[in-house]
Amino acid sequence: MTDTPLTRATSSSGYFYTFLLVAGNKSVKAATRIRNIPSFVSLFSALGTGAIVRYTKHIKPLLMAGFLIEVLGLGESSYAQSVCSFTSGH
Repeated sequence: MTDTPLTRATSSSGYFYTFLLVAGNKSVKAATRIRNIPSFVSLFSALGTGAIVRYTKHIKPLLMAGFLIEVLGLGESSYAQSVCSFTSGH
């Protein structure tokens, strides 16, 4: 598998919980809460977006905005990983 920002973001997500426990020195309760934040936020984002679409009847601008946010998030994640690996000497 080639090393791209998308594969780095998805393949490392399985290790995030362990990373929080070991390297982040978080308690089990804190690591679980941190790991569950994306699910919690996406629930309310979906409800809000659904309400906006229902009342405005326009979905394309929201789809474009969501895509842009997703791409920027993956780019930021990839950039942060490359900067951290560059400064750590790996």
